[in-house]
Amino acid sequence: MTNESPFRKNRAFYIGVVLTVLEGILSGCSYLSVYIVLTALASGTITAGMVGAVTAGLAVIFLLRLVIYSTGYTQVQIGGAAVSKRLRLLLGDKLKKIPLARFTQGQVGQYVNTMTSDVGSYEKILTHSSGNIIKNAALSAVLVGFVCTVWLPAGLILLAVVALLIPDLWLSFRVVKVYGVAKNKVSAETVSGIVEYIDGIQMFRAYNMGGVKNRTVTQAMEEFSRVCYQYEAKGIPIGFGYNIISWGSVPLIMVLAAGPWAAGTLSGVDYLMLSMLPILLTKLTASIAIDLFEWKHLMVSKRNIENLIQEPEEAGEGAPFAPERHDITFRDVSFSYMPGEPVLKRVSFTVPDGKLTAIVGDSGSGKSTILNLIAKFYEPQSGTIAIGGQSIQTVSAERVLAQLSMVDQQVFLFDDTVRENIRYVEQYMFIERLRYTDKLIFLNEIPDSMMDYYIPKLILQPILENSVIHGISEILGRGMIGLSGREEPDALVFSVKDNGRGFPAAVIERIHRCAGDSSLTGTLMQESLGLLNIQKRIQLMYGAPYGLEIENLPGGGSCVTVRLPKRTAPELPAPDAEERSTGHEAADRG
Repeated sequence: MTNESPFRKNRAFYIGVVLTVLEGILSGCSYLSVYIVLTALASGTITAGMVGAVTAGLAVIFLLRLVIYSTGYTQVQIGGAAVSKRLRLLLGDKLKKIPLARFTQGQVGQYVNTMTSDVGSYEKILTHSSGNIIKNAALSAVLVGFVCTVWLPAGLILLAVVALLIPDLWLSFRVVKVYGVAKNKVSAETVSGIVEYIDGIQMFRAYNMGGVKNRTVTQAMEEFSRVCYQYEAKGIPIGFGYNIISWGSVPLIMVLAAGPWAAGTLSGVDYLMLSMLPILLTKLTASIAIDLFEWKHLMVSKRNIENLIQEPEEAGEGAPFAPERHDITFRDVSFSYMPGEPVLKRVSFTVPDGKLTAIVGDSGSGKSTILNLIAKFYEPQSGTIAIGGQSIQTVSAERVLAQLSMVDQQVFLFDDTVRENIRYVEQYMFIERLRYTDKLIFLNEIPDSMMDYYIPKLILQPILENSVIHGISEILGRGMIGLSGREEPDALVFSVKDNGRGFPAAVIERIHRCAGDSSLTGTLMQESLGLLNIQKRIQLMYGAPYGLEIENLPGGGSCVTVRLPKRTAPELPAPDAEERSTGHEAADRG
């Protein structure tokens, strides 16, 4: 993290703001021109030359406004997009550094909302809301000043209308503080509930079971609807009351100015302008009130972004971790998900390297918790966990997971349709496009005829992840990744192509041989570990005819081809299968 604020605006943004103010001031010249023509017409001094001069002046002002507006709008969009891009990249990197233990049900929804809607909302503040507020405020100031020069009492009334924005906004901001924050919180909880529902229903569907209702999701959606209603119900009367008062200024000025007009101290043209301009000002102040109410609500999004940036990061992010052996040792480890409800109490054991070790126990006895602690999904409250004699306490989860191949009780190894696998791929690529913005292009060309076949779950996403991390992220210019597929009589064939830097020959040979190689270390080992695990997984399940084929393309880039059996129904594991982990499987050295 640098000390530079991620919300810092660039020069283009401030240039756009200045030009927006200037365009708002110039827009008031149209009313000045009308005033000049009407005054000359009433006094009988109007001439064709005068009309031509005023028309020419309006044409010049219009063209000038057009240039200023287009330039200012473009500059604001460029400046806002630059801030948005910086935030998305920063938050994408930040999420990788947040401890996995914080990705609980309550946090997931907030993280998803912040990465997507909150960043988009803050960009809207910069590119739309701020510009509208500034432009309308500038034009309002011009109108009030002009009315003051025509007839001071009317100008003072309009100034009071503008001043009434202060209590209106104070009340509106209180509504945002209470219900806007609550709406954002409930929205995050709703997203978390949906994520939990999807994650849970997958397990039931794997065993051909499933329901049509979920109480948690239903309650979350009902609460979200209730808060949204209260938000509108509390905010609308405030704006409606201000509109009544501000529109009341129009007849008030007309009645008060009628006396001076009848007495001859106020010209007919002046009276006409005093009757027209308050209508325009009323519309402008109403627009300002709405925009500021929305701006205040969108600032909740900015606070969410700031809170995410301030999230604690994993310890030992840069610490190297490459143990020579992979035995796993627990020493006096204690852990609980909830305070006062311990799951593990001073547990000590050792899983020997390369040996089969079974962890057997009743449901809820802590078998999955042990795997979660090894993978650093959670941190123990006390005790030490070591792999190969090295404590993983100060090592980042990413470094630890690079040394592991782990299967827990989730449904990720069960079969699912090609359609569902593609859905996971598209969700992953959506997140990556948020990080890389216009640098990354993804093209999905899987034919519809393949969508209902069954393949192992999450078999394609790691291959695209490998293309992004080891291919696209390391090249200059735009990266392209394409996913295609075809049917053969007894197989489904998927291809992932990219224009990245390609694979080292040693990595291709290693994966084709489906064997570990102690001569590969560092970057080469990390680059081949994920694909090697997929190769082992496919060949273990279906045999040697199936698996991965990797080649570097002549013009640059690479192609990873996945060959899988064609199946129209899932292959489900036995429901009574024991949970098992092995020292070799839980610590695959690749």
